[in-house]
Amino acid sequence: MKLKHAYSNNNTPYHFFFNQLPWLWNYLPSMDCSLPLPVLSALIKSIFWSHALQHFKPSNSCTFHIVCPCSQCLNYKCTA
Repeated sequence: MKLKHAYSNNNTPYHFFFNQLPWLWNYLPSMDCSLPLPVLSALIKSIFWSHALQHFKPSNSCTFHIVCPCSQCLNYKCTA
């Protein structure tokens, strides 16, 4: 199940937690929701932690996000 994003002409709303939630949810792969909550929690943490280890660069603020909401990155992803 995918969540829809709230789009805006202004870049500021993208940085609020509740507007980031659909990006985070849609990034997750399919999982068995019948697993116990501690197992699901550990799985989600490992997914996000491995993403951070692979992609985070302190000199690039776009890597602070799972999917960067800035207009340059969004335009790049649309044309790539």
